[in-house]
Amino acid sequence: MKAVYSLFERWVDPFREPDRLRPPSTTLGFLWHYARQAKWPLAASLVVGGLLPLVEAGLFYFTGRLVDILDQAGKGGVERSWSALLQVAGPDLLFMGVTVLVIRLVVTAINTLLEDQTLSPGFYNMIRWQANSYVLRQSYAFFQNDFAGRIATKVWQAGQAAGDLIESLIQVVWFMAIYSITTLFLVGRLDWRLAAAVVLWII
Repeated sequence: MKAVYSLFERWVDPFREPDRLRPPSTTLGFLWHYARQAKWPLAASLVVGGLLPLVEAGLFYFTGRLVDILDQAGKGGVERSWSALLQVAGPDLLFMGVTVLVIRLVVTAINTLLEDQTLSPGFYNMIRWQANSYVLRQSYAFFQNDFAGRIATKVWQAGQAAGDLIESLIQVVWFMAIYSITTLFLVGRLDWRLAAAVVLWII
């Protein structure tokens, strides 16, 4: 496990020196200035963050599919037994089991590793380090006109705020968007009125 942790922990260098130390003054420019320096970990988090709601929404489909399988079991002269159930719906049950017990576990584990071992310690501290390096290049008068504790707090909070916002866009907004679209698709296959009710609930 140490090798796995080390792989994710070294993905973002917190002491990376950017091409331009001074960040843009606009909000989007400020966020992109730091996000582009960790584009691959963030892209991986975006992909995994999109797979996770697909798997979670798929659990609803599995529930309905299990009900259909059990409802059809015993009909048409088919014996009610585990062997008969596996013979009729073995591939479906195997796919559900692999998805729930393996794929869901792996996707959740990778998502947690990206969040806790890559972005939080690496990306957040990269922003703090670059902000600190930029502040240290300011004039003597800059430090005379403000409290040292307040300057240090701003540097610390810059990494936390920017990292939290970018991570929230991936972990919350992206998750809910994929989850809602998948749910609408699954519900819409049953009845368009149910999908309309879900849309009204989302709005």
